[in-house]
Amino acid sequence: MKSKKQKSSLIFLIPILFALAIIPLIVKFIGFDPQLSSYSWYTNTTQFFDVFMYYKHDAMLLLDGMLVIGFIWLFFKKQLPKEKAFLPLAIYLTLVLLSSFVSVSSYHTWHGFPDMMESTFVLFGYGMICYYAYAVIKTEQQLKIVFFAFFIGIFFLCLIGFFQFIGKDPFLTEFGKNILFTGEYAQYRDTIQRTFEEGRVSITLYNPNYVGVYCCIVIPILLMLLFTIKQKKYVILYLILLGLAFSCFVGSGSKTAVITLIPCVIFMVFYFGRRLGKKMIVIVAGVVIAFVALNVYQGENSVFMKVISRFEAGYTPDKEYALKDITLYDEYFSIVYKDTVIKVNYIKTENGYDLEVKDENNIILSVVVSEEDGKYYFEDVFFDELAFQKLNVGNQQVGYVISSENCNFNICYSPTDETYYYLNLYGRYTKLYDSELFDIPIFHLMGGFSGRDFIWGKSIPILKETIFLGSGPDTYSFMFPQYDYVASAQNGFGSQTITKPHNTYLQIGIQTGVLSLLAYLVFYGIYFVQSAKIYLKRNLLTFTERCGAGIFIASVCYMIAGLINDSTIGVSVIFWTLLGVGYACNHAIKQMELLQNKEYEEKEIDEKEDSDNLEKKRNIKYYLVIFGGIIFISLVGHYSSHWNDSEPTNGRAKFETSAIGYQQEETIPYNAVMNVEWTFTDGLAISSDAYVENSTENQNDMYFDVKLDNGECIYTSEIIHVGERLETIRLEHDLEAGNYSAIVTYHLLDSNKNEVATAEIGILIKVLN
Repeated sequence: MKSKKQKSSLIFLIPILFALAIIPLIVKFIGFDPQLSSYSWYTNTTQFFDVFMYYKHDAMLLLDGMLVIGFIWLFFKKQLPKEKAFLPLAIYLTLVLLSSFVSVSSYHTWHGFPDMMESTFVLFGYGMICYYAYAVIKTEQQLKIVFFAFFIGIFFLCLIGFFQFIGKDPFLTEFGKNILFTGEYAQYRDTIQRTFEEGRVSITLYNPNYVGVYCCIVIPILLMLLFTIKQKKYVILYLILLGLAFSCFVGSGSKTAVITLIPCVIFMVFYFGRRLGKKMIVIVAGVVIAFVALNVYQGENSVFMKVISRFEAGYTPDKEYALKDITLYDEYFSIVYKDTVIKVNYIKTENGYDLEVKDENNIILSVVVSEEDGKYYFEDVFFDELAFQKLNVGNQQVGYVISSENCNFNICYSPTDETYYYLNLYGRYTKLYDSELFDIPIFHLMGGFSGRDFIWGKSIPILKETIFLGSGPDTYSFMFPQYDYVASAQNGFGSQTITKPHNTYLQIGIQTGVLSLLAYLVFYGIYFVQSAKIYLKRNLLTFTERCGAGIFIASVCYMIAGLINDSTIGVSVIFWTLLGVGYACNHAIKQMELLQNKEYEEKEIDEKEDSDNLEKKRNIKYYLVIFGGIIFISLVGHYSSHWNDSEPTNGRAKFETSAIGYQQEETIPYNAVMNVEWTFTDGLAISSDAYVENSTENQNDMYFDVKLDNGECIYTSEIIHVGERLETIRLEHDLEAGNYSAIVTYHLLDSNKNEVATAEIGILIKVLN
């Protein structure tokens, strides 16, 4: 029978087991109000559907409650360790809390932003579980229990991923649907569609990129245990888990994961060197063979081919566009084209609006209508890439579409507000603002990291506003310059809203402040240096040493992946928990070193402990001064730096307007989910990357057609119902090799299949052969 002490120690492990094995697995369909309908850069829907994040957030709240109870118990039992290494973590959490109180959107800071759901409570949960794991794990037996739960979580997560990898997604089966859709949402069971292409792995982590980061944590730990295994009976266990994890790693298609994991494994092999033994060569060879085999299985869509294509993309400097800016005024709007300013005015007529275009000296510039495509072109060849086309909402003209270099901008005039507005992809009227871009060459490597170069370049200038305190947890979307629609369209983001920076460090620096980012980096830096020193000289003979070494390499992978990926609940809770376990392993190893060192006598150790206790008591006042100073400096710095803030021009502005009056009532908000570059191996092939999805946020069924600039229709889709996704797109005309600019026109339908509205988005079609 287990003693009461043993049972008590197991109970204390429950929050850790819950964080590692349960939270990442949680999925369930739910609809809720995202509280974003008042922001014109977001759809005006009051219902957002979520499967992956909402209940993980609720699970984190439950974890917070368990941790608070655990900390209270440990406090009264005087079992809370005082470790200086956790001082930066305490500072980080303090700044998280302060940022929450000055948040630009309190609701989303405390409740979470859709698809992200990393509220203040979640961030606090990360920090608390890290310290809790360090405080609770004292013995190797406890460590084995924790890792056993971790392995169970890996098995179930990666088993789901394996079935997705072979095209048998469990969530598309009746059993899976019954898990996802319960109660009032059972009616949506038949609406679920494959979000990504067949064979792509997303597990329960929402996005394949997050699966890639998860594998970057799991695989190094499994490899380390396999390298140093002492009991052969566990070989099969580790091989099964490693095989499942590798199928998820390859199936995720995450270029981030490949670029991160391969260097980390190489570092692991060289860092531990001969201590891994001859079996290391066999295991590494097996891993390479498995990686190659899985990529061969996937063929041209393999992650290896994607990485190669990304490297082949090379350096892509920021493109210089002829259209530099569009500025909206009440009487007219101006366009900066090739450093020349022109003024555009809409003249009201019985049938809509006529165009009046003038130069800087108010001299009228002549425009003519093309009989081929109905667009208005300048007679002056200087404006050769600039054109206008009538913009209709329903059967009524509300303005013109400005076309330049494959980008379209909908500019409308509001007779009720007597001013010009931009009509965005959600059918909402808003203003345009230019924003600062921080551009450095490294951003443009590997083809600009799939568009991240633009997001990073627009995000870094925001850090000047968030040095002391950030905008608040989960408020990145409110700080990003959403109203810079010109730059967004020119950089491939005209059909989506930017909700994440694709960089964990920018995410922290903007949301909870640059000071909090420094505290976060210092906290991890202490762990890194501590671990690097410990494991450089250890022979990895004990389970504690092997686990600690694996966590060390896994943490390095996670931190590197953070350069091109965001923090997300399902993965970050594992990282923070393992970081606390890693600190516990390091502490246990150092204690073992002290006990094995014959130069220490019991008397000296006792005297040292007494001295340490006195020192800790003296440090209480010192810590209080530090935290008081941090709070004072942060608040004073934050409010002084924002004292003279003018009206915000980023996502915080709501632009509540009665624009377009009667036309506004006819406008149907539509969330376009598609990519804007379609690639075809030849003119008759099915596109390798084109897709169009009728988001569950929409209210109307629809179909779309694709027309070239000359007006030729080259594709018309079938009706796509709400929640459906079309991927098998084959052009109806055999185009020759080359690049073609085209317009996708969405035709929104009512319940009787009658057209009620249209929306247009520009795309680029690439025919390779």
